[in-house]
Amino acid sequence: MSVLRKVYRTCLRADLVLCRTYIMQAIQLQHTEYLAALVAVVLLLALFVVSYRWRKRAMKRFGQDELLRRLNPFSSPTRRFIKWLLGTLALAMLVVSWANPLVGRQKQTGVKKGIDIVLAIDISRSMLAEDVKPSRLERARQFVVRLVDELQGDRIGLILFAGRAYRQLPLTTDHALVKMFVRNMNTELAPSQGTAIGEAISLAVESYSGEERKPMALVIISDGEDHEPGAAEMARQAAESGMTVYAIGIGTARGAPIPEYFRGQMIGYKADAQGNIVLSKLNETELSMIASEGNGTYMPFTGSPDQVRSLRNEFDLIKQREYEEVRFDEYATWYQIPLAFALLLLMIEVIIVETRRNWMARIKLFRA
Repeated sequence: MSVLRKVYRTCLRADLVLCRTYIMQAIQLQHTEYLAALVAVVLLLALFVVSYRWRKRAMKRFGQDELLRRLNPFSSPTRRFIKWLLGTLALAMLVVSWANPLVGRQKQTGVKKGIDIVLAIDISRSMLAEDVKPSRLERARQFVVRLVDELQGDRIGLILFAGRAYRQLPLTTDHALVKMFVRNMNTELAPSQGTAIGEAISLAVESYSGEERKPMALVIISDGEDHEPGAAEMARQAAESGMTVYAIGIGTARGAPIPEYFRGQMIGYKADAQGNIVLSKLNETELSMIASEGNGTYMPFTGSPDQVRSLRNEFDLIKQREYEEVRFDEYATWYQIPLAFALLLLMIEVIIVETRRNWMARIKLFRA
């Protein structure tokens, strides 16, 4: 509220230019696109002008203005205009309320130490295999959520990959948002199937500027069934750019069939063209090579708190850097204020009648 006090004091000094500047800084609109509805106010204005002129021309057909006033002494064009004006202002206030005014924005900057970490998670259908209970994907989800809880002060980005790689989140310190995306990830988010680890590494490298990539860690969580060549080469290029690549292999060497679902119900297991059930196996060789070329470490998945701490310790070995972080105080939503004004204006508009209470004219009309 200190911003609002500054606005109030400035306006009291009648410094109108500075007052307007402070108001624009203090009050923001969450949905500025909704202000397009103010076109309706302009249309109402045009409709009122057209209606007024049409009514005036129509009344002139019956006689002069003085005669019309005598014939209809209770008519009040002023009241009619006031009612229209109140209704139009109420509509404008409703649009402003819909745009949701936000008050209390205060920009603060600070210097915070941390590293940038990109999580690349395999969401191919092979991650539905249940050799790791309840499934590889569910265990990966639980592991990542615990890992994010450990990464205090670090910026985190999220990439999901299957047949293609997709950047879900840029680097952010909003860890709650990262966990929300992770909890909602599923195999249906990938339109094409496969395990494009190389593309995920390439996307992690290309998504951020050279300045942001130093230092950066990339954590790949996958069963390693890569159907695209060149992942190890991409890991080597990532290491040359300043990124350290870690790989966590989830699954077992024995493997497990891949469940197939229809409308949320399991209907069987994936089979090849000959009708044989396909087994998805952990490819530790591929993942180990990727981690080695990326100057990182390969870890077989255990999902234990010790593994989370071990990975956290690996990050601590990376040289940390300082970066500027911009923070904003929480906004206070003020949509209810223009909404209250709109309701008040509508109530006044309803109370006001278009005819004036000319009691003398009423008495003369009654006697006549």
